[in-house]
Amino acid sequence: MLRPAMLILSVMSLVLGGAAVPARAEPVRADAEADVVVLGQGDQDGFHLLAASEQDGYAWRTVASLSEPGVETDRWIGNVCVTGSGDRAVVVYAPRAWTNSPVLAERGGLTAVVDLATGAVDKVPVRSSLAYFSPGCGAGEQAVITQSRGEDDSADGSAARTRLVTVDTVRGTASEPVDVAGQITSAVPASGRIVAAAAGRLVAVRPDGRLDTLARTASTPSRITPDQAGGVVYLDAAGERGEIRRVPATGALQRSTLLADGPLRSVDVRSGAHGSVQLTGSLTRRAALPSAVRVVDGTVPLATSSLGGFSIDADRTATPGSAAWTAQLTRATAATTYTARVASTGRTFRTTARPGERPSARIAEGSAPHPLSGLARTGGALTAVAADTDPVDADATCAIPRNDPDTQVEQPTPRQVEWAADQAVVGNLTLTREANWHQAHMSSSWSPQGLFPRLELTGGGRVPVQIFLGVMSQESNLWQASGHSLPGVPGNPLIGNYYGRDIYDEDESNDWDIDFSEADCGYGVTQITDGMRKPGHLRPDEVALTPFQQRAAAVDYATNIAAGLRILQDKWNQTRAVGIVHSNGDPQHLENWFFAVWAYNSGLHPQSKAAENDGAWGLGWLNNPVNPRYPVNRGFFGANGSDAANPGKWPYPEKVIGFAAYSIATSDGPGFRAAWWTSNGNRDKAKPSIGTFCTVAGNHCDLSGQYTPNADEVLGEKAGPCSHLNQYLQYDLKCWWHSPVTFNDCAGGACGHELLRFDATYGEQPDGINSTPHCDRSGLPAGSVVVDDVPATVAPIQTGQRPCGANFGPNAGTFAFEFAADYQGRYPSKVDTHQIGVGFGGHAWFTHTVAPYNLGGKLKVTGTWTFTNAYTGWARVLVHMPDVGAHTQQAAYAIGLGDGRVKTRYALQNTQHNDWKSLGVMQFAGRPTIRLSNETWDGTGDDDIAWDAVAIQPLAAKPADFVVALGDSYTSGEGAADTASLDYYRESNVDEGHVRNKCHRSKLSWPRKAVLADNANEQLGTRADRWDNTLDFQFHACSIAETFNINPRHSNDDGQPIENALGKWSGGQWGEVSQIDKGYLDENTTLVMLSIGGNDARFKDVIMECLFWAGLKACQDAHLSGESDPLSVSVPRSINGPVKASITQTLQEIHKRAPNAKIMLMGYPRLFENDGQCVIGIGTDEAPWINQMSTDVVAPMMKGVADDLRAAGTPVYFGNPTSYFTGQAICGSPETIHGIRSDVNESFHPKLAGTTHYADAANATLRQMGL
Repeated sequence: MLRPAMLILSVMSLVLGGAAVPARAEPVRADAEADVVVLGQGDQDGFHLLAASEQDGYAWRTVASLSEPGVETDRWIGNVCVTGSGDRAVVVYAPRAWTNSPVLAERGGLTAVVDLATGAVDKVPVRSSLAYFSPGCGAGEQAVITQSRGEDDSADGSAARTRLVTVDTVRGTASEPVDVAGQITSAVPASGRIVAAAAGRLVAVRPDGRLDTLARTASTPSRITPDQAGGVVYLDAAGERGEIRRVPATGALQRSTLLADGPLRSVDVRSGAHGSVQLTGSLTRRAALPSAVRVVDGTVPLATSSLGGFSIDADRTATPGSAAWTAQLTRATAATTYTARVASTGRTFRTTARPGERPSARIAEGSAPHPLSGLARTGGALTAVAADTDPVDADATCAIPRNDPDTQVEQPTPRQVEWAADQAVVGNLTLTREANWHQAHMSSSWSPQGLFPRLELTGGGRVPVQIFLGVMSQESNLWQASGHSLPGVPGNPLIGNYYGRDIYDEDESNDWDIDFSEADCGYGVTQITDGMRKPGHLRPDEVALTPFQQRAAAVDYATNIAAGLRILQDKWNQTRAVGIVHSNGDPQHLENWFFAVWAYNSGLHPQSKAAENDGAWGLGWLNNPVNPRYPVNRGFFGANGSDAANPGKWPYPEKVIGFAAYSIATSDGPGFRAAWWTSNGNRDKAKPSIGTFCTVAGNHCDLSGQYTPNADEVLGEKAGPCSHLNQYLQYDLKCWWHSPVTFNDCAGGACGHELLRFDATYGEQPDGINSTPHCDRSGLPAGSVVVDDVPATVAPIQTGQRPCGANFGPNAGTFAFEFAADYQGRYPSKVDTHQIGVGFGGHAWFTHTVAPYNLGGKLKVTGTWTFTNAYTGWARVLVHMPDVGAHTQQAAYAIGLGDGRVKTRYALQNTQHNDWKSLGVMQFAGRPTIRLSNETWDGTGDDDIAWDAVAIQPLAAKPADFVVALGDSYTSGEGAADTASLDYYRESNVDEGHVRNKCHRSKLSWPRKAVLADNANEQLGTRADRWDNTLDFQFHACSIAETFNINPRHSNDDGQPIENALGKWSGGQWGEVSQIDKGYLDENTTLVMLSIGGNDARFKDVIMECLFWAGLKACQDAHLSGESDPLSVSVPRSINGPVKASITQTLQEIHKRAPNAKIMLMGYPRLFENDGQCVIGIGTDEAPWINQMSTDVVAPMMKGVADDLRAAGTPVYFGNPTSYFTGQAICGSPETIHGIRSDVNESFHPKLAGTTHYADAANATLRQMGL
């Protein structure tokens, strides 16, 4: 039949719209090249590499998600460059907090090469600077990684150096490093050499580290971009003008060509595919552009596509402080909206990227441990070291432990943090914390500023609160507890580098080894470190706080804020005492705190040691805005919604001022009220100009010159204006600032003002409301006994918003962990184990899933619940799923029956609400045990797996009915939902990034509506929901299932899959194991119900052919892909051949596992009435053929399978639903089967009334079966 193009498109938009196929935001040319834009987007789960292309309609896909097991952070950050071919991306990634540490900012980043087509990840054993210019890609397939060692991170204050490593992205190998004296930046491979920026010149780096000058520059050049013609294009700052110049990459010193210029902050240079170079921003052309160079019109974007056809920027419709602006900065794996611009038309449109959406097949590779991680070395045999059972590390250096159930910290809301900061700066944070406040096990009451009184500022005045809030935003994201806890939810205390990983030294081989002596012990919202270590583990000159102070600062956000404020006040007094003052020095103005904040992060080199540093003293070079490690054309931090994702582009004080000016976005919205200025222009002046802290007289800094650091300890640092010489006449980057300066006129009223939201009349703000714990026995069957994951002595934190008394009854046993060790006797398995105040009784444990034997098994964590009393007889086993911290779809619970027998049952934990789930009824003969480990077949380190409470319900007798429902979408209940979020079991209706499940098990499916003869007045679903003692009902059918999705794999004796007649090997779907592998079929099963075979027969492909692709033909005369014969021949041949054989095999496998069960194989109804004339795209000569396939081919085949198996001793019966749908299929009245639905999966499936028809057919068949 004829299908007009517009008709087909309209039907496709109905059937394939929504999640099935991303909507195209722009039309796509038929001859479109692969014009791809690549973005990095970080959140708490990883640094995600996202790509969109013109060919794919600008729909985003997740290429890779990079993270490291056991690392907690509020946000992963990173830098990305794409190789010349456009095939690969080189990524440097790290936790956001690492930008706060000079050492980690200079050489802490982890490096990976990502294949943009396949998503393959090759983690390269090279550390990198987190500065914006590393990695640097060239026109070919190489990239240069820059490592730095600045004067601020060297133990002896020695000079800086730079190390350059070239990475071959095709082979995944790294060259021998090249060490260069001094500070070198923006290094890239070009024409067989490394080209980089030095002070006042563009240089080529020789293999021995010596430099050849290619061009003289007005400043330290940046944005160095090689082109396909052997040249390099770069940005040079000439005052407030940005000049884009080009010079050949080969040869000696020569004059550069000015290509274009414009305002410094409004121009930029970007690399494109195949050695092309893109100039962006408000440009004035000054010369004819080489063929490899093009202008991309518009403002400077966040990213441009590989061919320059479109660009991506932060959503310009979002204004700072608005909900849309806030959404761009939240830590959740949520959608981020960008503005896209098509170069050829100038048209703009909004596009939304969601990490985890359309993930690559190799997405799991991004969470494998980096080779520089101690986790990546398997070492010797694990059997030599016994497993540990205590989640608390007794050897820890930090005073307050993590994973101690008696030390839980409630996450404050941003509103509470702002309130406490407002009170603290005025000295009013004096509320009383009662003894044992929030179960903190404090022996007496206390007051936050009673324990930590504020310091008076030299000269009077006080801290403007937005400065303090800006510091806390950068330090901790306003968190007191671990980032796994939302506001109002208890968890572990937030502790910086608790395990003392050796990420600070020059030895890359020990970066992730546990060394508690190196722990930072930074606690809470202000990340206070001083005095927070155990006695006997203090650092030189460190004064310990009292144990009472330590605990109060760790568990109470208000006390932590009181303690942290003192540090900031002390830095003000230190800088003011030596005359390092801005403007009029009045502390009420935000800009006047620039120096104190600078010292807060990187310290103040004392004047008393100036002689040891060749006369240098003051504030270090790392945070000087003129340091070439920061891009000269950067804007005001926070003005753009994407800035927080790239913190390495700004020095610490600029980030704090930016947070003060624009606030921080949190899961609850804007973190606090922002500061204010009298005009936007005055606010912009709060970011000092690049050269503000650079004078020859003040700190040996020469803006007109360029000096390459060449002292041993600063080799490899970028060249820049620092001309300070050490005693050996080497440039050492000790251009330390110690002079007063004015960059904004505070005396004239141009500086920022605080906004004190909560004055002294406000009391403490309410606790957060997230994840209400399950604090009673509701939902449990009568007579159940419970074993929780913590002893009964561990009381949950109670608040007015979160009441949780002791209503959950006695603990009927114990819970214990087993932590695997590495070959050196350390326990990396503990690093990624966390407690969180959710679930039953307000406490659960969780970690992340790993594959069996991954890394030699040293990340394996096993939890065992052991019941105190022995049980003889039948009992139902239940597990509690918490609403958060549980995502795995392969939780394998091993139930010990007390006599050596073990039954393993798989469960889906991603229920997203507190719920008891049955693992089935079993016969016990002793003390029950239940074991769960974090090893899963799909373990990648991404999915949470939780240990909460378990229970057993002793039964008086064995249930009469053990029923298991398996099969495909017709059994699962696809389409049988008035409201999908309510009628589908939540764990079977999930689409959250990498966690997806569309099994669509409906509470209104026909197996739940069916009845058995021994209780003919009550549906099986109703009986199951009330925990009927005479029934064990298990439901594991899944939409789109084929026979191979039911067949066993992991539960086979050899652990290997089996192949069906269609050549498909057994395995699960949607992240689940196969339906038989789940373990619910056994010797006790009395009935198995299923429908299967429709998807094996390519039912969906047949419908798509009929709807769309047959063209002028009737679809039965068309051909499916891979078939030489028309559908009229190939479909029945397949049904009566390999489909029949595959169904037979699956039924036999079911019988092997459930030898005492009767099996009901349910068929499929006719789809259409009235020749299908109501369905657009289905012809009146096609619908009868589709119906015929069901009634004349599929049904007889299935009945024959059942009859043959029953004759051979396998009790299989066929249920035919056809007659129950007479007159009521699609186009019937009433219509009980869906036609075309916006949710494509629900199309051509029974409606609610249709599942009732199915249940009627099942009931009739069950009576024939004697059930």
